[in-house]
Amino acid sequence: MRPLGGHDVHSITQILADARGPLRIIHVGGEILTCDAWEAAVMLAANDEAARIVRALDRHPEERMTWARKRLHRPDLAPYVLPPSGLHDLPAGTSVHFHAAGGVTLGRRDPAFQHEVLGKLRRANSLTVRDNITVSQLARAGIRASVIPDAVVMVADACATEIAARMPAGSKEGEAADVARRCAKGYIAVQCNAEFGDDATVRALAGQLRALCVAASLPCVLFRAGAAPWHDDLEVLRRIAQAMRPAPALLFESQHVWEACALIAMARLVCASSLHAVIVAMSHAIPCVTIGKPGNDAVDGKHAAFAATWGLPGFPAAAPADALVEAALSALATDPALRRRHAGALMDAHEHAMANFDGEKR
Repeated sequence: MRPLGGHDVHSITQILADARGPLRIIHVGGEILTCDAWEAAVMLAANDEAARIVRALDRHPEERMTWARKRLHRPDLAPYVLPPSGLHDLPAGTSVHFHAAGGVTLGRRDPAFQHEVLGKLRRANSLTVRDNITVSQLARAGIRASVIPDAVVMVADACATEIAARMPAGSKEGEAADVARRCAKGYIAVQCNAEFGDDATVRALAGQLRALCVAASLPCVLFRAGAAPWHDDLEVLRRIAQAMRPAPALLFESQHVWEACALIAMARLVCASSLHAVIVAMSHAIPCVTIGKPGNDAVDGKHAAFAATWGLPGFPAAAPADALVEAALSALATDPALRRRHAGALMDAHEHAMANFDGEKR
């Protein structure tokens, strides 16, 4: 991860094996309460290997689980939710915390998966989640959780130096700085994941983006928010760009996290299927629209849950890929001062929660 701006990453299995005493483990953000072992293991594989494994095992649940457990070196159904100390292999005295975790679809998982996750959460030392739907689901199971914004709302402030270094004033060679120089009047940053890659969706989204370019008098820059399996696919973006012709569309190939953040921070508008891409835009007070699959009257799941909990009425906007233009133009018309106040309020809510965070609570 370090070459792409990330942290030095170690497997939890190795960390536990090397531990010489109690640990303090903090789970941070994402829909980690609903990610199963199969999904986790596939996403950690290289793309070619992941495609081969999915083709071989996707319709064989028992073989899938056997492969995932072997790959992850853990027995859990929900490996992103670590158990409290005294269970499995955590050192005695270890404290386990959950910070702005997501679990919107936990109630749809099978009973064994739910039982494992809820059992781990009941024994956690502290628990916060990022949306009210997850709060309600846990409350029905007798688990109390506080709600705080996803930590990404802090990115514009906490990571300002790293992001600024990728902008034209701080970089002569970076891809984000190059885009900003090429698109002197601004651009629309667009992201969608690999699920948008079927021919009908590509055509529908390309048609909407073509119309949006004309209406806004801006080019589109297509980027990825993540390149792991089941995330974004550069080839899908390339097909969308080709289908947009003759509208101007640039392909942004960098996978560096600060390059992507800088691209978002300098955009006039962000249209994205990634919740974290939308939150980065919100943090920088950039107009943004969440893109859903064609035919959906409203974007559901984690996007809707986050917007209902932390969004302003109509911000961030949401629209299906085949009806994007109106929502995007409405987002462009939102009051910049209101967006800045909203970004500040999200940051304040997160900072307040952190100030009250007691690492050894409960």
